[in-house]
Amino acid sequence: MSHTAFHCTRHFCAVALIAAAPATTTAWTDIHRGPDHNARIDAPAAVTDLTAAPAWVTGEENLRPGCRPILGHDRVYTVAIAEDPEDRVWIKAFDRQDGTLLAESGDLDVGSFVSFDSLSAPAYDPLTDSLFFNSGSTVYSLDGITLATNWSTTLDAANTDSAAGAMYSFINASPAHGAGRVFVKTYDSAFGVDGSQVVALDAGTGEVDWYARTGGRGVHSPLFMDHPEAGEIVLVEYQSTPDQVGFAAFAADGNGEEDPLWTTAWTAATGSGFHGLWGDLVTDGEFVYTVTSDFVDGRLVRFRAEDGALEYDLAAPGSDIPPILAPEGVFVLHGDGTLRRYSAADGTEESAANVASFLFRNYPAFMEDGFYLALPGEGLLLLGLDGAELSLTPGFTGAATVDGEEGSVYIGLEGGGLAKLEAPTRVYHWEVWE
Repeated sequence: MSHTAFHCTRHFCAVALIAAAPATTTAWTDIHRGPDHNARIDAPAAVTDLTAAPAWVTGEENLRPGCRPILGHDRVYTVAIAEDPEDRVWIKAFDRQDGTLLAESGDLDVGSFVSFDSLSAPAYDPLTDSLFFNSGSTVYSLDGITLATNWSTTLDAANTDSAAGAMYSFINASPAHGAGRVFVKTYDSAFGVDGSQVVALDAGTGEVDWYARTGGRGVHSPLFMDHPEAGEIVLVEYQSTPDQVGFAAFAADGNGEEDPLWTTAWTAATGSGFHGLWGDLVTDGEFVYTVTSDFVDGRLVRFRAEDGALEYDLAAPGSDIPPILAPEGVFVLHGDGTLRRYSAADGTEESAANVASFLFRNYPAFMEDGFYLALPGEGLLLLGLDGAELSLTPGFTGAATVDGEEGSVYIGLEGGGLAKLEAPTRVYHWEVWE
C-alpha cells in the first residue's frame, strides 16, 4: 500500500456554500456519532488549548485508541485488547466525571479482532441503556451499567446464508441499530467481495431476523435511517466484482435478500481490482454520500436514499474516512493527506489543504469552526475548517470523541490509557461589591 506524501501547509481559500446539515444529538453514541454517521457537532470547539492539563487521565488500561470512545449516560465506553495469554477483546466503562473504572465485560472474542487491527467500536442505545458490539463472528448486547452480556449470537450457516463462500466474521465494521434491531455487515477479505452479508438481529433477543448476501469488502457499518418516504431502511454496499461498487437498501423490518427495496443500476468504478467501500456511508436525510478507494484513487458519490438514483459519481483521491456534512459543504479527509471541501449540490471541489503526509482511518470529530484529528507521531490537533493548525499537543492518539453538551474531548493516550480534556471555565460577567 502506498500513499503520496505532501508537505503540511494547512491552508486553503474558503468559499462558502450552504448545504443541508443533518440533525445532531448531544451524545456520541456510535462510531461516527449517530445513525446518520455524520461526525459533526453544531457548536464551536470549546477545548481550544490542547496543551492545558487534562481534567483526568487513566492509567494503562489496554485500551485500543483507534476504537472511538462511546458516550452513554454518565459513562464513557472503550475497547480493550490484550495478547496475553492470547489475543482477546473486551469493553470497559469509565466515569465521565473523574475517569474511575466502573465496569469491565468478560472476554468477548479472541483472534480476529486483534490480528486485523480493527477500529470498530460499540453502539450505545440510550433507550435500553445497552451496548451492541460485534467481534469475531459474534454479535453482543451488553448491559450499559454492569457490562454483563444480555445476549450473544454467533453468525454461521445455520442462521444466515448457508451457500458456499458465505462469510460470517467482522472487521472494522461497527454495528448500527434502529427499528428494534441491530444491523451488522460481515467481512469478505481485502481482495474478495463475494461472500459478505448484511444481517439484522432482534435488539432484545439477538435472534436473526433477516440477512442478505450483498457482497463487498464488508468493512463498513450499515447505514440505518428513517426516510420520510421510504421509511426505516438500511443501506449497504452491493458489490459483485473487485472494481465496481454499487449500493442496496432493505426495509429494516423486511425480508432481507428476498425483498430488497432497490439496488443501484449504476456502479462507481476505477478498474483497479482493489476498489471498494472502505469507509461508511453518510446521510443528510435525503441523500447519501461516500468516498470509495483503491488506496490511491476513489470516487466521490452522492445518491438518493429513497431509490438509489445517482446524483453524481466523480473522481477523487481515495479515502477510508467517511465524509463530513456541514453547511459549508462536504469535507473529506483523503488518504493522500489532504482535506478537501466539495459542493454538496454537484460535487465540485472548492478548496484543498495538506494536513498530513497520509491519512489512514484517522477518524475526526468536527465542530462548527474546526475539527479534532489525531496523527501518529504528532498527537492531537485542533485544525480550522481551512486546515490551519490552531493547537497541538503530543502523546494522544486514536479517534477523539466530543461531548456535544459541554464540549469536552475524550481521547486515547499512547500506551493504552484514556484522557478527558475540558474547556476552561468561562466567566461572562464579573460584579464587584464594595
